[in-house]
Amino acid sequence: MSGPSSPKRSSEGDLPNVGTQPSQSSTEFFSGEHAHTDAPRVKHVQKEWGHRNIYVPDALDEALDSVRADLGDSVEAEFGGQMAVTRHFYPVLIKLGLAQISDLSPAEFAAEVETIPGVGANEFTE
Repeated sequence: MSGPSSPKRSSEGDLPNVGTQPSQSSTEFFSGEHAHTDAPRVKHVQKEWGHRNIYVPDALDEALDSVRADLGDSVEAEFGGQMAVTRHFYPVLIKLGLAQISDLSPAEFAAEVETIPGVGANEFTE
């Protein structure tokens, strides 16, 4: 199994290293103020972007599949085209998730962890 890959700065269209640039406000980035409409189109996201493998409980995985399918159907109905999961869905999912999680306090994060089946915030001290 592989871990996180190194970011490939040249093809990410100027995306900031969230949390590593003190002058970069995550709120500013996540609010959409950093629209990258002028960035060159990435041709092969699997080759040009970093990747991560994640594990989630079955209930979250099923919810993810359901939301993805519903949104894909809505995008197709509205725009007449397909939503690419790797190119479109996952980046938006991560961007929105990071925007929300970046504002959590440690106590709020622990409360969220407690809602995940099979894990608990008590594991932070083990």
